[in-house]
Amino acid sequence: MAAEVQAALSLAAAAAESKGVRLSPEGLEAFATAIDPDRRSRQDSGDGDRRKRRDDPVEAEKENSHKALSGSGLRETVLESSEKKTLLAVLNRLPGKNGQRWIVLPFSFNGYGKELQVSMRILFEGETPETGHVCQMVLDIASEKGGERCLFSMKRSSGGEVKMTVFLEDNLSPPSPAYIRELSLHTGIPPDCIAVQYRKEKFPCERRPGDDLLRSINELV
Repeated sequence: MAAEVQAALSLAAAAAESKGVRLSPEGLEAFATAIDPDRRSRQDSGDGDRRKRRDDPVEAEKENSHKALSGSGLRETVLESSEKKTLLAVLNRLPGKNGQRWIVLPFSFNGYGKELQVSMRILFEGETPETGHVCQMVLDIASEKGGERCLFSMKRSSGGEVKMTVFLEDNLSPPSPAYIRELSLHTGIPPDCIAVQYRKEKFPCERRPGDDLLRSINELV
């Protein structure tokens, strides 16, 4: 557990440093919490009122009825969550030293009997959406109880083809061909462009050759 906490803090500190920002301990903790959905899951596990609502079928149905997953609904949820976090909004607008920037958009999804914490991380290159482009998008998803975590990474190849990598925890069984076909159906990505790997580190998508983004927190804080 200590290593996982260290990894999130290290990534937050290095990401801020790459944008030319040195965060306070409170700001560092807030940024790490936005990046790491596991941290938010552990915090929410102590919310007695929320747990009580989930245990009440009537209340759960009321809550879930407003949480149907759709493109417009997801966009509204993400923007509403990010707008409430001033520090995160500022950091998302700052480019890194290499001209690229990771945009972090944390949100929660409560529906279909599940409550999930999600960290959407987008690697963007360029100053504006009109002149730039998205290099990579990551969906890092954690269950409310912890232990269940899955990461989806989507990249566009030089030929314009979108490829997805699904990173699983070591304790999960490999997905069936039917799961890959269903994922392909919902995303529009061909099955042969979807790969599955077991996650060997907490943040596998943020490490790039020659990049110092994941230097030890001891060097930065």
